[in-house]
Amino acid sequence: MKLKKDIANGIHPMEERRKINRERKEKREKKLELQNKLTFGQMHEKYAEYSSIYHEKVRRKAM
Repeated sequence: MKLKKDIANGIHPMEERRKINRERKEKREKKLELQNKLTFGQMHEKYAEYSSIYHEKVRRKAM
């Protein structure tokens, strides 16, 4: 019934579906982009921490 009403009102169901999917995709991409930025910053901090630990161990072995 709703499909017939939408078509009668000039609303094309497939276009509406594409619009909804596009909006969901954009929200998902924005969320992932934000997570990736945070993850990259955290990754940089961890790398600096682990690299300093690693270099200390290498220096101790060399002595």
